[in-house]
Amino acid sequence: MTSWILRVFFLASLVDSGQAGRIKHVKKHGTATGPDILPSGNVIWDAKKFTTTDNGCQCLTTCSSNFKYHCSARPFCEVDPTCEGSKEHSWLNVREWFHSRNFDYCIFEPDTTYENNDPDVKLKRLTELLWPSSQSLEGLRNLKSGGPEKFEASGKFPSLIGVALGAFGESVSLSFDAIADVFPIKRTKVIHSVGVVGEIQWKSVGEHDFTGIFKGASGLIRLSSAKAPTTGEKGVHNPGAGLKFFRKGRPSANFVAMPSLAGQSCAGKNGNFFNLPFTNHIPYPADNFGLETIARKFWQASFCPLMIGLSDLASPEEGEHGTFPFELSLERSESAPGVEVDCEDYTNKLTRFADLELDQVLFDVYATSGPGQEKNKIAEIILKDKLRPSKFGDEELFFKHQRKEEDFQLEPQWLEWIQKNNPADKCGMKGVTAIPPSHLGGCGNLKKNAVAPVCNDRGLSAEEMQGCLGSNLAAPDTPDAPDVNM
Repeated sequence: MTSWILRVFFLASLVDSGQAGRIKHVKKHGTATGPDILPSGNVIWDAKKFTTTDNGCQCLTTCSSNFKYHCSARPFCEVDPTCEGSKEHSWLNVREWFHSRNFDYCIFEPDTTYENNDPDVKLKRLTELLWPSSQSLEGLRNLKSGGPEKFEASGKFPSLIGVALGAFGESVSLSFDAIADVFPIKRTKVIHSVGVVGEIQWKSVGEHDFTGIFKGASGLIRLSSAKAPTTGEKGVHNPGAGLKFFRKGRPSANFVAMPSLAGQSCAGKNGNFFNLPFTNHIPYPADNFGLETIARKFWQASFCPLMIGLSDLASPEEGEHGTFPFELSLERSESAPGVEVDCEDYTNKLTRFADLELDQVLFDVYATSGPGQEKNKIAEIILKDKLRPSKFGDEELFFKHQRKEEDFQLEPQWLEWIQKNNPADKCGMKGVTAIPPSHLGGCGNLKKNAVAPVCNDRGLSAEEMQGCLGSNLAAPDTPDAPDVNM
């Protein structure tokens, strides 16, 4: 285990993120597993009903993560030790020495009651939480100019130590595994902490064969900076976008996109939030220790975390596969004026986004059907409601990330191309496969220049093992750094 991992482990071990998460959750909801309840009484996601575990155990606490358990690779909860398949706590977890409970890893299933609603009903319910009636656009403007309103319009960027502890003390896999429109557990959003949210329409244009959402849909977009903008002559901001599209009787389809992890200047043309194209294939943050370190954390969830999958957006029905592109590029429409970012006063100037006119095209969407192919315009993203700050949007609204491995399983020729064309540059890992990493390798996957382990190291079932070996996609073996809890 390298020295920097040990330093982070020491810091993270000082904070029992699991217990802290439980206390916050109980204070907010009144119970250890309470739902997110709207002003109307409707529920977005009921943790008590839709949280289970790998072995079907009943959680006795809320799900949380802890660095002492595979470097916070996956959330877990405490369960009754009689539940078959549950695990004993690590000897390092001193708090568990005084009572006999086992643990198991959490699964967050979709809230079927909520998901069975029409898309417009889901949008309305989320809107109730994003902007309560007291938070009018005029009220937001008054608040930003020192008005008398008492509500908090935005979340907050964490401190540097907060980013370090949050990034390594929480589970990244939650972003890929949870199926909900709100975070299923209380957590601190350490990146993309502050932004704006608004309603959009995906309008299909031109001739293309892509299915599902690519044919047209309504949803939400959240625009934010990955970290607090730096100030001064060399100030930098890090634009990012999360898009959510609602579907009847099934969970929403989501994807995220950024121009890069390195950010762009606050001065000149790049001071415009929309100036550079947003893509679901993000360049590797070379020579930037902070961003490179955070990128490593994502290796716990995917062997290709710099690429976001798109196959779920193309799915016409639950369980069906559609036709989807390899890469998307969201490019500023020529008719859109954009928004100048004020890096000196970023949060308070977010209301500038509300000056964008309704029904204007925010982005022209270009798609690449496969690696090395030309891009073609397939859609326009049209603004249907004002882009506004939202504290709930900053802290609770959830955009599921799809693993690129799911795309590779359906389009194996894409993976073959990546393996032959510098996978470390494109995915951030030397060895890329069609099977995502197991949480059992959580600490080893944090290593710099990590290579995706062979099938034996993944904790696969017999069926998954057969598929892995048969695909002949495994990379050369590289021993993992030892995990704390096995």
